[in-house]
Amino acid sequence: MQKRTKILATVGPASESVATLSGMIRAGVNVFRLNFSHGTHAYHSEVLVNIRQAMRETGLIVGVLQDISGPKIRIGTLKEEFNLYPKDIIDLYYEEIEGEKVRENHYRTCLNQGEILKMLNVGDAIYLYDGNIRASVISCGDEFIRISIENQGKLGSKKGVNFPNTRLGIDVLTPKDRLDMAWGVENGVDFMAISFVQNAADMLEARKIISSLNGEVQLFAKIE
Repeated sequence: MQKRTKILATVGPASESVATLSGMIRAGVNVFRLNFSHGTHAYHSEVLVNIRQAMRETGLIVGVLQDISGPKIRIGTLKEEFNLYPKDIIDLYYEEIEGEKVRENHYRTCLNQGEILKMLNVGDAIYLYDGNIRASVISCGDEFIRISIENQGKLGSKKGVNFPNTRLGIDVLTPKDRLDMAWGVENGVDFMAISFVQNAADMLEARKIISSLNGEVQLFAKIE
């Protein structure tokens, strides 16, 4: 039966061995993803060597996608997890604070890039824990914005935050990303996924960086 769907698999500590990668290729994986939100260049170089060895052993060719981390926006440090329910309130402070429960159904914390909060307006959506917990802005003050939770979930320290309907006006390619892209070109990855893309100019800038490195890498814009 002809397969009409491509399978992309993230490589991590549980799957980085040549034997496991070979098994995944035989099972139908088409592209391996290297997550550059984690790991060093040395680590990813070792994984890439293993992927190419697995291709030689199986006689099958797969692609390698380098996922560029982008300006990851995260919740600050919490004293303990927030057990959140619909209509609970969180105050997100512009300045760094330690997150805590203020009273029943009311919490406070911050982001690692607090200045972004000043760009938000009442009614804007905020996704916490990489989209697992949805919320919306209900007020904007001098020290914090207040958001109302829309669904149940547990929120821990350093979890990712997304702003699906807000153009943040930030550089989606950080200095780290540019170094990572240079690594990708040097090591011959097939694809790069650019995170938190807001407009065509972001992708043109990524293409410009790759061209300056004499690279030929296909780009994907991640919609987050």
